[in-house]
Amino acid sequence: MDLVFDDLNETERRIHELRADIGYLSLCEILDRQNDRTLVRVDFSVSQLGGYLRDDRPPLSRSERERMPADDEPEEDEDGDADEDNDDEDDRGPRLSDLGVPDSSLPSLEQLARAATRWIKHTCAGFMVGETVRDFKIRVFSAKGHKTIHARRFTVRDLDRERAAKAPIAAPAPIAVALTPTVVPIKPEPGRSEALPEARAWRALSDGYTNLIGLIQPSYAHLATLQNAALSNQQGEIQQLREGLETLSGELVKLRVGLAEVDQEGRAEVAKQERNDGLGKQFISEVGLVGRTFVAGKFGLPPEVAKLTELVTTSPELTAALQDPAVLELLARPEVRAEFGQMLKQTAADQKAAQAAAAKAQAEAAAKAASTPPSPPPADPPPAA
Repeated sequence: MDLVFDDLNETERRIHELRADIGYLSLCEILDRQNDRTLVRVDFSVSQLGGYLRDDRPPLSRSERERMPADDEPEEDEDGDADEDNDDEDDRGPRLSDLGVPDSSLPSLEQLARAATRWIKHTCAGFMVGETVRDFKIRVFSAKGHKTIHARRFTVRDLDRERAAKAPIAAPAPIAVALTPTVVPIKPEPGRSEALPEARAWRALSDGYTNLIGLIQPSYAHLATLQNAALSNQQGEIQQLREGLETLSGELVKLRVGLAEVDQEGRAEVAKQERNDGLGKQFISEVGLVGRTFVAGKFGLPPEVAKLTELVTTSPELTAALQDPAVLELLARPEVRAEFGQMLKQTAADQKAAQAAAAKAQAEAAAKAASTPPSPPPADPPPAA
């Protein structure tokens, strides 16, 4: 392919001027006057532009050689070699060997700018397979990618396809008819093979394969770098997660041990309290009269009050009722205490009367049973005749 890049010089100049602020570049396809579509992007870094930092000079295209004046052709020295003293005056700048920079060192921003220019031309050549004229747009973004610092359209033309489209197709030469059937080979005419559609298709296919290999080859190193970085990041994150899980497991074990200790201490305290309450109730119930007499003598209380205290403390229901604030508030009223006393007396009298009536009824039944004579035994039946 003999490609010509129209209006690309301004973009190359701006890339060289803005080389310190460039983050990445994107190549777009022009769809119409208002819209475009992004085809590919590249970071302004050695990892992605390393394949275009070559030190050799690219050969001139056919159109550039035809447009080159006779005065600009390289002169030959006495040994017959081309003069290379003006190599650093082209658009690529000085060579790395002329600057004394070793091949293992990092390139400068100027070299990256020239590599970006080669990337634009090389990528456009890949998209020009089978195309005669195509419009592109290059966008240059800042280091953080939040601002477009340059955008410009340019046109790429394939002069070989233009000349092939304009070349007339020669008519086939007439074949002389002999009396006997013979096979006459047709000699290809000069320039005709280039004008045939099949020849153009095969040539475009060959150029496409060549450009595809050139595009894929610089990407292998970048893919390997990205893969190694991703694996390193994943290993670091896995190690951090593992340490975090170990820390959480240790804290969980400590928490469970603490809960078990607190539960055990609470159960021991409850059991101790229940045991003390049971011993106190048992002591009060077993002391009996001696205890009541001792308590009455010790605290100056009558035996009836000591007996009442024993009854209250040995009854859980009565103790719970007397501990209720509402019940205590009622008992604090004199009229309530009087009614409560009358109710207890009436209940005791009713119970005593019921017991006396039951004893009287039982005595009457026994007396009636004693005064009644026993009934005679039944007579034997008469014998059968």
